Amino acid sequence: MLDTMQCEDCTPSLSQAQQLKKASQKAGLSADYIFAMLSEPKPNQREKITFKVDELRSFFPKHYTTEDIQKAIIGLILKQYQEQKRQRSRRRTDRGER
Repeated sequence: MLDTMQCEDCTPSLSQAQQLKKASQKAGLSADYIFAMLSEPKPNQREKITFKVDELRSFFPKHYTTEDIQKAIIGLILKQYQEQKRQRSRRRTDRGER
């Protein structure tokens, strides 16, 4: 396990450590199992984008809640994504592609 931790430059999360312990107690702990377990992305290591409400508040009506702001931002991003998709489709059609 130590070799895998050093090679992968990682440590197990609490949940992973508990699963590894259970596997060890059941004699199901192998190098492949350890590698697979430690290679899984941990929830706290996923990238995320955050904004301070104060940074966004001036762009929205005062009565908007943080949930309203989040929904509006997602809606705007979706609208932009769909427009870009339509433009790409039109360009392919103009070039005779499918």
